[in-house]
Amino acid sequence: MIRLLVLLVAASLAAPMLAGCQGYAGDVNQPPSVDAGADQSITLPSSSSLAGAASDDGLPSGSTLTATWSKSSGPGTVTFGDAHALTTTATFSASGSYEL
Repeated sequence: MIRLLVLLVAASLAAPMLAGCQGYAGDVNQPPSVDAGADQSITLPSSSSLAGAASDDGLPSGSTLTATWSKSSGPGTVTFGDAHALTTTATFSASGSYEL
């Protein structure tokens, strides 16, 4: 059995600006908001369906929000259906606890 602890979707801006810095129009850029969804338990060889969410304030103007799934810890390898899609699948090579 795999105990899957989904903790983090890495979200970044293509043209990053530090949180709290002033934008071009005097607006304050806020960090992205991310949610990786609920913790899951699966039994191998099943895959896990991941449903993340990410939002951003759009500052600085012209920036793009991107999301990437990655393995932070766990005993085996993780293969993502599409590591850059908020909704995707993950398959695991070994039983254990994973943080994605």
